[in-house]
Amino acid sequence: MDDDGFLKLTEESNSFSLPQKFERFLVPRPPDMSDEQSLHFYAFSYERAFEQLAERASERWPGGGLLQLPLFYLARHSIELHIKWVIDEFGKYTGEAGLTSGHDLLALWREMQRQFVIAGMPAEEEWGEHCERLIRHMHQMDPTGEMFRYPHDRKGKPFQYTYVEFKGLEKAHHNVTLYCGASLDVLSEYRPY
Repeated sequence: MDDDGFLKLTEESNSFSLPQKFERFLVPRPPDMSDEQSLHFYAFSYERAFEQLAERASERWPGGGLLQLPLFYLARHSIELHIKWVIDEFGKYTGEAGLTSGHDLLALWREMQRQFVIAGMPAEEEWGEHCERLIRHMHQMDPTGEMFRYPHDRKGKPFQYTYVEFKGLEKAHHNVTLYCGASLDVLSEYRPY
């Protein structure tokens, strides 16, 4: 969205009037493509959404401003979906379904690594170790996936304020999602099609 589009939306919101008729915007229906209900589709969609929003936000608000929290959450969710997608695909290959529930990035990362071992993947290289450090860093700051969605935990205790450095977040997101994609590329070499 360019500046003119943003201004137009702002003007429309300032001249808001209640519609004459209720308009449904959530419509259950079959997907256009069967792939639209897959972890692959969701992971890719959230990845692209993060990349597009992060690019625009960093141009407009270099310090992050009010978008730093939702952008971190979007990046975290994209990473979570990528890891779950890898676990799911490797589970299909190994015949041993992996744990893909929950939002604990570190537990999901460990499950992904377990699937790699079962599949006979080569031992970790520097890139995988770097990505694990990134996952540990995110997990340390936000172990439940709530810290950047709410100002407090379920009991009402405020979360510690955490500044999100945009460039670092973009690099971390890029590294982990690319690593997940590369893992699936390696898996495709193992699969007999």
